[in-house]
Amino acid sequence: MLEIAAATALLLVAVWAQWGLQWSNRFGTWCLYRGRRTACRAAIVSLNVHPNPYAGSAAARMRIRLLADEARTSLAISELEGLVSSAILMKPLNSAQMIDIWVNAGKYRAAILAPRRFRWGLLRRHLPDLCEIANINRAEALHNIGRNDLALKLLTRTPRANPISVSGGAMLEAWILADEGRTDAARALYRSIDARPLCPYYWSETLYTRALIELSAGEYDLAFVSVSDGLARAIRVSSERNGLFLLGRVEALRGNLDRAIAHYEGARRHRYRGQSARGLFELGQLYERQNRPAAARSVYAQAIEEDAESVAATRCHERMAALASEGVTADAE
Repeated sequence: MLEIAAATALLLVAVWAQWGLQWSNRFGTWCLYRGRRTACRAAIVSLNVHPNPYAGSAAARMRIRLLADEARTSLAISELEGLVSSAILMKPLNSAQMIDIWVNAGKYRAAILAPRRFRWGLLRRHLPDLCEIANINRAEALHNIGRNDLALKLLTRTPRANPISVSGGAMLEAWILADEGRTDAARALYRSIDARPLCPYYWSETLYTRALIELSAGEYDLAFVSVSDGLARAIRVSSERNGLFLLGRVEALRGNLDRAIAHYEGARRHRYRGQSARGLFELGQLYERQNRPAAARSVYAQAIEEDAESVAATRCHERMAALASEGVTADAE
């Protein structure tokens, strides 16, 4: 019996050594993308003790992604910079796999320049699917700094063989088109998208894209329904916050300023603080409409602190300068 137990134990160890890395990585990713954070932590522990030399990097990437998912953005960025600085041979892979972390934290230039900084030449040749997804994230970074022309150009020239890249890239392109007021083009593109390859982690964003198109078309009631549906499906903390900002925009366009401000303030207080300047700029504009310059300045200052590299933060700088030149310091009674 002892020999059988020992043989069984050795077999299990051998199986774990051979397949444990792949299983733990897939299981942890599956759990993370479905909001099962405790199970994801267990997968990280399994990766950390696995004998495969690449398991440590896999565990570090998953931990960074979990930290970002929990809105612990500063720690996630700190650990990401440590990861890409220490694992020399893994720099291209690590940077491409984690590029969305830079974007979510508002480090847009780091994301845009990653291929040059980390030398993606071989990566493009051997892992084209990964580079496709990374380029979609880089296009989002370009959009956030106000370079929609370059974002659309990057999306157009990026080959999309992976179903996730096809759906995700088209979704971002439709978002940018709607944001520019090109409603018909955005709607036609959106209707052609097969969202099934996207996991539930991103389903909210598909509904927010539809809402933005509806806002662009003046269909405010439909947009309200789409955003509400997206909030109900939100798994990511960023999706919760983004939905509140978008609800604020919907209510502002419907003329319900008090409701709009309530939603914007809910987003402002949310624990996720990345990519916030656009929403905060819109809130500041509402405060200015209510003749509340002190409240507007406070919001603009927060936007600049939290999302300094964005084009919206530049607009906040401009509005703060304009308010200062007007010499109005206190809100109207």
